[in-house]
Amino acid sequence: EWFNAAQFPKASFVSTSMKSAGSGKLDVTGNLTIKGKTVVASFPLSIKTEGKSLTFEGSLPIKRLTFNIGEGEWKDTSMIADEVMIKFKVVANQ
Repeated sequence: EWFNAAQFPKASFVSTSMKSAGSGKLDVTGNLTIKGKTVVASFPLSIKTEGKSLTFEGSLPIKRLTFNIGEGEWKDTSMIADEVMIKFKVVANQ
């Protein structure tokens, strides 16, 4: 119900730039689309190499009401905060 997955089955992030932020770190900017709404978003990304694996990890804060996540009575931010954190970890094997 919050994400209306029947109408919006996918969320996506498409990067538009990546800049070095030190060893094993990048600052990533791109277009985040949730529930058909696209906004520019930026976040720090860490990259670790372990053997033949690469691990990408990061956190992206969003304002859920920007994407109409939690409509109707759930818009009340005293019950659930507007700012939420999307955390991710992707492991790629070579």
